[in-house]
Amino acid sequence: MAKFFLANYIQINTPSALEAKLQAYTFVIKSLKTRDLKLDYQNAKSLLVDLAKADNSTYYYHFKFLVKLLFLENFSCFDLDQEYELEFLERPKAFNSSFQRS
Repeated sequence: MAKFFLANYIQINTPSALEAKLQAYTFVIKSLKTRDLKLDYQNAKSLLVDLAKADNSTYYYHFKFLVKLLFLENFSCFDLDQEYELEFLERPKAFNSSFQRS
């Protein structure tokens, strides 16, 4: 699946961020294995929420890209009717949200 994910990414984007995508993918797979979970929409959604709460925006957005790709490619356990829910998930805070005014 990693090859599929990365190949699809470089078809659309520059390969300069490929290493970051691979790291995010590896992190997600390890997280699922640690929790003894399979890659399905409910577990992906839960992991996205966890990444948002941890303010891990890099992994959050790279993993969200993979989840959207799984919907578009009609992978089992990723019903296209649920894709819209991704837009309503909690997101990591904006980059400058913790800046304080003097």
